[in-house]
Amino acid sequence: MFSIRTLALAGLVVYMLPTDPAQQQLFMEKAMAAAHWTKTYCDRNAATCEIASGVWSEMKQKASFGFALAYDIATRKSGSEPADGFIDASSDRPRAWPTSNKPSYSGTLTQDDLRPVWRGHPAP
Repeated sequence: MFSIRTLALAGLVVYMLPTDPAQQQLFMEKAMAAAHWTKTYCDRNAATCEIASGVWSEMKQKASFGFALAYDIATRKSGSEPADGFIDASSDRPRAWPTSNKPSYSGTLTQDDLRPVWRGHPAP
């Protein structure tokens, strides 16, 4: 479905392009002026770009921490036992959990719960 929409949008854009050479030249000049204006925005507004750069670096740090936290939570073995390690967002390297306060885990399933339920008749 995504590719059909993309194809339809690309077809619409191509259809809307001018066919007259004079209009094509005007369109090209306006597109080049818009691209130049966009590329030189930070030259004209240095303070805004400096603030935006600070916000962007802070967002990257927060995203890195958030993804590391989500990965840590997702890779835990069970609800009460932590995984063997977790990702330190500042160094991107796994660190080991402290083993001194690692809780012990005893499952609640019995051997009857773990036995598979077979379908069909037993072999003679």
